[in-house]
Amino acid sequence: MQIGAVTALGVMPHIVVNILPFIQSRSGSGQATPPTFVADAVYLIATCAQIALPTLLIMHLVGGVRRFGLVRFRPVRDTLIGAALYAISWLGYMVLGSTLHVVAEAANSVLLIEGEDVAPMGSPAPVLGVLSFATILAMSLANGFTEEVVLRGFLLRRLAHVGINPFAAIMLTTLAFSAYHAYQGGYGILSALIGGITLGAYVVGTGRLWPCIVAHILSDVIPMTMWLAGQEPS
Repeated sequence: MQIGAVTALGVMPHIVVNILPFIQSRSGSGQATPPTFVADAVYLIATCAQIALPTLLIMHLVGGVRRFGLVRFRPVRDTLIGAALYAISWLGYMVLGSTLHVVAEAANSVLLIEGEDVAPMGSPAPVLGVLSFATILAMSLANGFTEEVVLRGFLLRRLAHVGINPFAAIMLTTLAFSAYHAYQGGYGILSALIGGITLGAYVVGTGRLWPCIVAHILSDVIPMTMWLAGQEPS
């Protein structure tokens, strides 16, 4: 019951919202004039709150959030571990992604499809500035916290609690995490697979969630900031 409730509230809305642009871009279906980047951010943050708050309430009702890895945050140590987890995931992605790219070129085929050059939720990409960076930071904080609480905080623990093998639980939550990033195309899915396995293994091994939240926030802030820095003024 608890797993089903959190899946319905915390997993399915994210998957639907993020996979629709990927499907539409491949099907050629038209869209209305896209909203602004800030408006998209407000919508994303509100959606994250709608997902995270019921999940935290369920955590509280079944024994408290500490049981799910939300123990006392250690600013320096958790941030450094989170940065290390992000670096490990990024390195794994670069190595595997480069290898697959070389294999695809050698086979004269396309193994991975890159995502569209659009901001999350389909809004046009703005030029990097104070407002856009603050927007990125706010989105990343909300999104990173919510996805980690739902997937590797609650679902990973509860799947293991009901008898699912820890490795299988990591893979199931990683598949859901990858579906979140379908709009980014094949390389986004690959990055999510590697990051999901890395963070899931850390949670299973240590029982701590905060470093994963930090790593997730970094994985959103850094690439999006670098991407927007390359946008030309309209």
